[in-house]
Amino acid sequence: MDQAEFLTIVGGLYDKLVKDVADKVFEKLSREAIDARVENWMDSLLDSRIEDWVENNLDLEDAVRETLDNSDHLRDLVRETVRNDLTFTVSVD
Repeated sequence: MDQAEFLTIVGGLYDKLVKDVADKVFEKLSREAIDARVENWMDSLLDSRIEDWVENNLDLEDAVRETLDNSDHLRDLVRETVRNDLTFTVSVD
């Protein structure tokens, strides 16, 4: 085997090595990009599902209103606190 054949073989091995490394890097980057997209999609889907469930199953405004309307004791407590503990002064210059 002469030097030209040897260099051709080494060059071919080098080209194969570079191609294999490039393919592995591309595969890994593609997999990471796909994983990130899937993760973002799953987070978005989960957020959407939670939001839909809360909207369909919890009516917070009605719950608060009902609690306040049905709680005379709470209403009286708030009124008493406002009358006794909250003071202010008004001055006119």
